[in-house]
Amino acid sequence: MSHFSAMAGRADAAVNALAASLVNFPGIVKLEPVKPAEDGMVTTGHCSAVRIADHWLVTAAHCVDQPYEALRIIGTAENLRSPLAHTTEGEFAVCHGGYAGTANGYANDLALIRLTDEEVAALGDVPVARYGDTSKPLAPANYPTGDMAGWGLTHFGGKLSNDLLSAKIRIAGIGPSTIYVASQAGAGPCVGDSGGPLYVTEEDGTRT
Repeated sequence: MSHFSAMAGRADAAVNALAASLVNFPGIVKLEPVKPAEDGMVTTGHCSAVRIADHWLVTAAHCVDQPYEALRIIGTAENLRSPLAHTTEGEFAVCHGGYAGTANGYANDLALIRLTDEEVAALGDVPVARYGDTSKPLAPANYPTGDMAGWGLTHFGGKLSNDLLSAKIRIAGIGPSTIYVASQAGAGPCVGDSGGPLYVTEEDGTRT
């Protein structure tokens, strides 16, 4: 698993996604930062996150870089409205020290979310993702495609999906701190998919 960042206004538009299974995206959860609004109401952000340790999730820094009242987390079900879905909250989030938002083009767009013992118990059976080094060097020649998933918009100007959706995207290049990807047949990430995983499939069928 590698971290994926999808932000409004980017050209990597997302449509034509397919229904996804949690089995193929181990560790993925929906992240909804609840933020205070100027009129006294609250607004809810929409991102994803991935469990990388018992008490830690990883997400995009731009999902949690504004003041928030709570970090709502939903896991264990593809459909967010399913009775099988578990809801909890994160204790706090910390952004990468080199993240500066638009000031540096969203470089280091990475954040960690900490869960307490009680929040971990409430989250339920969300597996820890295997992340980091792939079996072979991560390069288009070894991994021509990857898979992303999330509950983001099904098309620009559309609605958020209640069902987990996925798309296979082409790995176009690997930079020192960036994985460059391209949509295939118009399918790929959209607004609301930020913070979710990019998985590649190893020769033995396991997912990294």
